[in-house]
Amino acid sequence: MAVDTISILFRAASFSIKARSNFVFSISPPIAHSENPKSSVSPLDDNELEFLEIVHHFVEILDRYFGSVCELDLIFNFHKAYYILDEILIACELQESSKKTVARLIAAQDSLVEAAKEQESSISNIIAQATK
Repeated sequence: MAVDTISILFRAASFSIKARSNFVFSISPPIAHSENPKSSVSPLDDNELEFLEIVHHFVEILDRYFGSVCELDLIFNFHKAYYILDEILIACELQESSKKTVARLIAAQDSLVEAAKEQESSISNIIAQATK
């Protein structure tokens, strides 16, 4: 049942986007290829609980970073949410499961951004003083 629904949605998305896209779409859902033909697995056969666990992990890290995360945090800081997601996942696979490691990496990124902003403002001040 779920596979049929996903196939229908995939076809509908393929046909609606085909005219405006440079991507090549296939009618059937993608299949992961393996050298062993018996081990060829569709992404639709992945463990749903694993996906739910990854989403839960992502929300916990967002909650830890933003305090009590809400929709407005994600709307106004979407770049940070994407950065956090990039630290957690690579190619839809869990990269980092440690919340402390992700928090440390995010803090390092935030300090780099702050240092760049300070440097930019000091250069702007120097230019403003030189042009007066």
